[in-house]
Amino acid sequence: MTCRTIPIVSVQGDRNNVTDVEMEQVRVVLGTSADLPFLDFGFLSNWRGDISVSYTRSEGDASANGIREDRLDLALGDYSSTSTPCENDVGAVLAADTAGCVPVNMYAPSLYPVGTVVGDFATQAERDYLFGWRDFNTVYEQTLFSLVLMEICSKSPVAKWRS
Repeated sequence: MTCRTIPIVSVQGDRNNVTDVEMEQVRVVLGTSADLPFLDFGFLSNWRGDISVSYTRSEGDASANGIREDRLDLALGDYSSTSTPCENDVGAVLAADTAGCVPVNMYAPSLYPVGTVVGDFATQAERDYLFGWRDFNTVYEQTLFSLVLMEICSKSPVAKWRS
């Protein structure tokens, strides 16, 4: 039985350089408040109500340069039945731009510099292959309905008892 280790590293320039962010947001709120005298019964009276609906939609696009997971997995042999770097013999569907794979040494001393947390790959070829632009799109959409009924207690027997 073999045991595979997965090193955890911090690489210079990865996930810390978002360069282009564009955000848009629309929010619409419609509501009203009203006295509700038709709800007066027994000792309960003086009812009020609020009703509203709001709609919010936000959309954001961001671009960042960093390590691409699909390229790293290929370079480490994750798509190989024998763990051979840069080999895809399991039939995984990969992006066309993963060609030109460069094997990566995740145990290179340059990734674990003494006295600092952030390292770098052993060769420029590793870095050039692994780094690429990633584009993110986030859409947030919410519709909220609200209904509140309340009684002003100043005229109820409980309010008189407390005063």
